[in-house]
Amino acid sequence: MSLEDIKKKIISDAEQKKSDLLEAAEKQSAAIIEHANKLAKQYADEHAKSALSQAENLERGLVIDARRQLANEILARKRVRIEQAFTNAKAEFISSSNYVEVMKSLVIKSISSKKEEIILGQNEKALDQKWLDSVNQASSGSLTFSKEKGDFVGGVMLKEDDTAINITIDTLFSLLRENAEKPIADILFRG
Repeated sequence: MSLEDIKKKIISDAEQKKSDLLEAAEKQSAAIIEHANKLAKQYADEHAKSALSQAENLERGLVIDARRQLANEILARKRVRIEQAFTNAKAEFISSSNYVEVMKSLVIKSISSKKEEIILGQNEKALDQKWLDSVNQASSGSLTFSKEKGDFVGGVMLKEDDTAINITIDTLFSLLRENAEKPIADILFRG
């Protein structure tokens, strides 16, 4: 074999080797790209699931917060309506014909020495001297009206020395409210 043939053979072998290496590199490159594409798709799928899960959690949180806020607003409105119902009931009771007799009965049941002073509210009009006389007659007492006026509407305070008994309408309705609020709420908010 001549030098020229050897040279051609070396060049041919080198070109074959180059071709084989390029082909192997292209296959390896395609495998790397395919693997990278799989990893990228897996990464994108995982992040899409994560983003979707985060979005669902955020939506759930927003819905829960909105429901809680709505429930709190409804509860606040119910409380206002219940408070209005009790305020109206107090006003109606004070202006009713039963008020004077009920207060007489409560005072008679609450006196102990029969010498207590009766403190009236600032604007009390129904519980007058005639009422006091009927209380004293029914209890065989000698109760008197105090010169002191109380900061309450309706009812009285019985006072003797350092002791005071609160028979104000606010106190009576507070006691009533403990037992009556639930049934009243049930009536007001049936639905």
